[in-house]
Amino acid sequence: EPSWWHRYPAAQLEVVSSLCELLTSTYSMHWILGHEEISPQRKQDPGPAFPLDDLRQHLLSAPMASYAAPVATPPV
Repeated sequence: EPSWWHRYPAAQLEVVSSLCELLTSTYSMHWILGHEEISPQRKQDPGPAFPLDDLRQHLLSAPMASYAAPVATPPV
C-alpha cells in the first residue's frame, strides 16, 4: 500500500534498537529525541512511520519527561 512516509524494514529497526540500547546503557541516557523534536520548523525525521515511542518505552528505564529545548539567554 502506498505511503508518504518511509517504511522501515524490520532488520533496520533491530539494528537501531541494538545501537540505541548500547548508547543508552553506556552513557546513562535519559532522552531519545527525533530531529523533529529538536528543530520542528526545519526537520520532520524520523517521521510518524518510525516507532520512536516504542523504542523509548523499550530502552528508557523511566518515562521520558517532556523535552523542552533550552531557551538561549542573551549575555549580560
